[in-house]
Amino acid sequence: MSGLARAREWDATALVELSELAGEPVATFELVARRGRLRSEPSVPAAVLERVAAELDAEVARPYVARAVRQGETEWLVGAVELHSEEIELGGPAGATSIEVVRPPGGGRHAIVDGEDVLEPFAVLVRAAVEELDRRGSARFESFVARADKVADDLWDLTIDPL
Repeated sequence: MSGLARAREWDATALVELSELAGEPVATFELVARRGRLRSEPSVPAAVLERVAAELDAEVARPYVARAVRQGETEWLVGAVELHSEEIELGGPAGATSIEVVRPPGGGRHAIVDGEDVLEPFAVLVRAAVEELDRRGSARFESFVARADKVADDLWDLTIDPL
């Protein structure tokens, strides 16, 4: 026994009654809650998402991601973790699902698209995305990693971490 408390896994939890899902084959779903928008994977009715979000919004600030797990015919256990990211509109190369810009201590800039290094000069669509991520990262930190993951079309989930 170390005497250290285990790290908290969830920022909020709730037991929610979801009668709309009684008899449905869904055993678990993930909910992403952002200001003014909810989405889930797999897709569940909007009324269900709103009720789950209403329970969690009282305990955790948006944005957050929540996982719901069926506990009985209509009972669901839901846990939420606050996200430290934001959704942004960002053009990018066709088919790309992630773009990273790294500005290490001591200078320089590296771009990575879908895990592959991209060397300058960047193609037009890559250049625009790299410049935007570089601008946003530089506004917060001198050295950083800015990562954007595609959510839908031109909508990306942006995380910026210091180095």
